[in-house]
Parts: sequence; structure tokens; C-alpha cells
Amino acid sequence: MASDILDVCRELDDLMIRLLELMEEHIQCKLKLQDIMKSSCLDLAKARYIMGTRNVSYLQLPTKESAEITALRTVASLVETGKNLEHVVFKLCTVNPEHIASEKQEEEGSLRNRRGKGEDKRKEQDDLSSKKCEGSEFVTATDPIKWFGCLVPQNLRQAQKGFHAALEVVIQSANIQSELEATCKKFEKLFKLKAGLAAGKS
Repeated sequence: MASDILDVCRELDDLMIRLLELMEEHIQCKLKLQDIMKSSCLDLAKARYIMGTRNVSYLQLPTKESAEITALRTVASLVETGKNLEHVVFKLCTVNPEHIASEKQEEEGSLRNRRGKGEDKRKEQDDLSSKKCEGSEFVTATDPIKWFGCLVPQNLRQAQKGFHAALEVVIQSANIQSELEATCKKFEKLFKLKAGLAAGKS
């Protein structure tokens, strides 16, 4: 019985140390995120000053009538079980715009191959040209910085890089918080187990 309580106490000590480490990491992530967001927002403000407030605003954002767009970065989640601890892990997935463009071209090629031989050539050329335009809009819309023009100031590109870095820090912070919550639950469970063992011993 005494050895069981000692084992539980050692595990509680290890969990408490891990909790303190996770808290410190979470605070550091928040401070880092604050610095990145502050710097990126300043770069965005400089870009608006250079290009004009109307050229960098919500008016450039896509609407329901805009061409189809694909997010360059998405978030995936999975359940990880390690060190006798089960918690959700988030992962930032990046999409390559060139890969999207190649898939779009392959799709257009398969559509062209399925056309009948008896169709009018002029109609086919018109359809192909319209599809190429749609494809170019699709590829252009995948990179949000293209919404503000082809030649954008360096500050806008720096702001984009900063917001990309902020996404990575947010994912890191979410993973730390997920592990922190799972560790707290395990700590409470072991603490109740220790109380039960101590009550049984007495």
C-alpha cells in the first residue's frame, strides 16, 4: 500500500512540474504572438498609407460572386496518446498554389477529352478560352496578396509573412493548451486516487 501511494506521489510531482513547464510555454507563446501581431499590423498600416485606404480594405476581399478560392492554410486535428496522456493535437497544413493550378489544368484536360467529335470547333475554342480565364482567376485568388494588385509594397508582403508566422504560433499555443488541459485532468484523477489510498490506509 505504501509503495502504491509513493508511486502516485511521484507521478503527481512529475505532472506538477510538467504543468509549470506548459504554463511557461503558453505565456511565451502569447507574448510572441503579441509581438508578431503588433509588427504585422504596423506593416499593414504602412501599406495602407502607401497604397491608399481604399486600395487596402475590405473592398478587396472576395464575395459570393467572386471566383472560387482555396485556402492556402488549413487546420487539421488528431488525437494523440503519448506518455499515458490523451489529448488533441492541431496541425497547420499548407497548400501549394502550383499544385492547385496543375490539378485545375488536369481537370480541364479531362473535360476536353470527353468532348464529342461532332461539336463545333469555334464553340470548343470559346469554352476552352473561358475555362483558361476561370483557371487563372482560381490560381490568382489562392494567394490573398494578389487581391490587392500585382505590384504591392514590401510592407504588405512583410505583413503577410507576419500573419503566417502568427498562425504557426497560434497552432503551437493551441497544442500547449490542449496538453495542459489533459494534464490537469490526469492530475485531478491521480489526486483523488491518492486520497482514496490514504483513506484506505487509515
